[in-house]
Amino acid sequence: MAQLVKEKSVQWIKTTVTGLFTIKCNETRDSTEIELLSVVCYDGASVMSGKHLGIQHQIADHVQRYVPYIHCFNHQLHLVVVHVCHKVDIVREFFDMCQQLNDFLAKPKVHAMYSKSGTKSLAHLMEHSWSGHFKMINTITENYETIISTLDSFAVGGHVDLSVSAIGLKRLISHVKFVFSGTVMHKVLGALKPADKMLQSRDSSVVNGYQVVSKTVQTTHNMRTKAKFS
Repeated sequence: MAQLVKEKSVQWIKTTVTGLFTIKCNETRDSTEIELLSVVCYDGASVMSGKHLGIQHQIADHVQRYVPYIHCFNHQLHLVVVHVCHKVDIVREFFDMCQQLNDFLAKPKVHAMYSKSGTKSLAHLMEHSWSGHFKMINTITENYETIISTLDSFAVGGHVDLSVSAIGLKRLISHVKFVFSGTVMHKVLGALKPADKMLQSRDSSVVNGYQVVSKTVQTTHNMRTKAKFS
């Protein structure tokens, strides 16, 4: 009978970067599980994937054999999406404007007025994750009228610096280019949310990971039609 190969999480540990370099078998539920490792999965940061000093090397040293590692599919998805957001000019310009808007709304006087209606603050853009990009678009979409109203208030009655910024930002986010970019990116990033959730599941495996990625690629490909954005 063939040996049974099981894929499972050994332990979830919150630790410091320095602590990641120390592998302690007695911290796992069953120390023998470390010896039976056939493959490991984590993000592509050098502290994890480094062949000489990373966790990949530490594990191999500990078990005295090569243990292949898989770059987390969800981490790869986030890196690809963020890379595209930076490389496509119209998308990069859109998120640059979103960041400018976020910086303005975060100013104490502006935030005090903007938050009176209970609206959410805009999310911060993250370098290695597109979650902030989607949350930012979602918040702008849901609170667009409140944002415009706040900008109008400071455009006519604020300090000269706030007034100039408010006038400029309203002009930018009212432009068809901003509205169009926001609509497209909201739909595209929204279509990736199911994959993001499934790939983070503890029940996710390499096999269904490939299936999720393939389906996500097909979904985005199918969106490249006029009907999807009409």
